[in-house]
Amino acid sequence: MPTCSNCGEEFDLSTARRSIAQLFGAGAYDEYIDDKDLCEDCARDVIDDYRSAGADAMDLMDWEWD
Repeated sequence: MPTCSNCGEEFDLSTARRSIAQLFGAGAYDEYIDDKDLCEDCARDVIDDYRSAGADAMDLMDWEWD
């Protein structure tokens, strides 16, 4: 089993990918996680950070979803 590069816990990569896909959509783990060595919890935190930054940028530019 791989070890998370962030928290050091052992995790099952296929379970982490499935869980992230259920939360954020198919392929989200591969799209957002560059090193592919993050457990489900750490990957969720990283993706949440990316999505929050994107939402903040849209607010600053006064963009709206169509």
